[in-house]
Amino acid sequence: MTPYLEVLDSDRQLFEAQLRLTQVQADELLAVIALYRALGGGWQSQNSAGMETSTPLALTAHKNEGKGQ
Repeated sequence: MTPYLEVLDSDRQLFEAQLRLTQVQADELLAVIALYRALGGGWQSQNSAGMETSTPLALTAHKNEGKGQ
C-alpha cells in the first residue's frame, strides 16, 4: 500500500507539470502572435455601419501590453 504522502506528492508533481504545460502553450500562442505581427498581420472587421475596416493587430496588442502578467 502506498503511503498517502506519496499520493499527495504525486498530485503536486502532476499539478506542477500541468502548470508548465499551460505556460508553454501560452508562450507558443504569444510566439505565433509575434510572428503574425512581424509579418504585418491585421484583420478585417465590420464597424457598426456594416462597412469593412482594417484594424492593425499592433494597435490592439499595444493597448493590452503588460496586462495579465
